[in-house]
Amino acid sequence: VDEFEARFNVNGFLPNSFVGWEFIAPDGSRTMHGYFATNSTGGFEDDAEVESLTEGVHTLFLFDDFEHDYIVDQNGSLAKVTLEVPCN
Repeated sequence: VDEFEARFNVNGFLPNSFVGWEFIAPDGSRTMHGYFATNSTGGFEDDAEVESLTEGVHTLFLFDDFEHDYIVDQNGSLAKVTLEVPCN
């Protein structure tokens, strides 16, 4: 898959902070990453363009990261989502 757009509608993170995200390819390499700003309830709604997906199981990590250092905050939330390409 060359590219597609994903819509995130997420809650459960630290309010008025930042959520780091990392997209991990089937070979374990980090192919994309970035940040979303959370609102007063710890949520956000945003779009992200996902590029160049190879066949296999990809993993998306979302995590509280107030310091912007790509390290999950101590006592912060961490979510893991898997995406298989092609989708069955």
